[in-house]
Amino acid sequence: MDDTTSNADLYFSNATPANTYTPEYSYYSEYPGEMGGGPFYTIVFLVFIGIILVSVAGNSLVIFIVLRYRNMRISVTNFYIMNVALSDVVYTLFCMPITSYLFLSYYWIFGEFLCKFFSILQPVATVQVTCTTLTVMTVDRYYVIISPLQSRQTRTIPRAAVISVAVWIFSFIVHIPSGVLYRIHIHEEHPYCNLPEGAGRGYLIFLFLSTYFIPLTIIGICYGLILSHLWKLSRNGSSKETSVQTATKKWKTTKIVLTVILLFALCWLPIHIFNIWESMQTDASNIHNSWLVACIHTFSLCLAYANSCINPFVYALAGTSFRKHIDRLSPWSAKRRGKAPNSTTKYSLQKNDTSRTEPTLMSHSTHL
Repeated sequence: MDDTTSNADLYFSNATPANTYTPEYSYYSEYPGEMGGGPFYTIVFLVFIGIILVSVAGNSLVIFIVLRYRNMRISVTNFYIMNVALSDVVYTLFCMPITSYLFLSYYWIFGEFLCKFFSILQPVATVQVTCTTLTVMTVDRYYVIISPLQSRQTRTIPRAAVISVAVWIFSFIVHIPSGVLYRIHIHEEHPYCNLPEGAGRGYLIFLFLSTYFIPLTIIGICYGLILSHLWKLSRNGSSKETSVQTATKKWKTTKIVLTVILLFALCWLPIHIFNIWESMQTDASNIHNSWLVACIHTFSLCLAYANSCINPFVYALAGTSFRKHIDRLSPWSAKRRGKAPNSTTKYSLQKNDTSRTEPTLMSHSTHL
């Protein structure tokens, strides 16, 4: 059996280019309908299109609201949220259309340069920027809660902008090796963009560590320290009542950040488990000729992609400020109908107010 990697497998088995299985493995001969045809592939293709539309619309709205309204731009947390939204928009605009095409017609027709560039952009925009930004947000929330006074002096929008740019640079640097390794191979007169033989399993492990295990481990440690700190404050009683109240307010935002992180972890866990299990199989051709494997595989892939469009719904359901600004933009809003909007949003602007709060997308009264 030829060990040349098929490009189709790159996008069926992982949300980022990773595996090195033969073209025969990617045919899925027992799947419902032939490759590129049948109701199975039509439904999955439509799901991809739906994810693209919802993700671009939802995340573009998040970016617009943060940039449009000054009270949203002054929040460091909002700046990091916008970075995650930008990553999702870049992925759904530039990566998912090609992924959708490859799902139906898996030959690589885009040339050598795009083969290498896409092998870098795919993991960067799909998951590396997102997980790194979520890690930065968690460390930021830890700093706010543990050192509230110092954080007021050091957490600034310019610094958040520099950190966000650094996250993108770091993510591209981490995945430059894939751009070096990926190249076009010809198999049975058809071009495929793939890794050299034998590099797939190592790259899978690298992706799992860099885009899932290490970031979530850091996040878990930070949240453990946050909870420990809040528990100690509550044990101190009324002597530090102000500190407890301030930390509680900040914890409201932190909980929504945690919700976004948990959704990320849950959406990406199945595809990581599947890829690791798949890489351990000695005869992968047998497992791919299975209806059950096809369904689990495709569902895991769609779930990972769907993470790109989930976050705006979290902000809309849990964030009073986000809903308020959506209402402002809506043609059916009370303000556009000439009525004063019924808003409970309050902002404290006093310099000496130690519990001063600024609005974020995630709550109506949270610190930065």
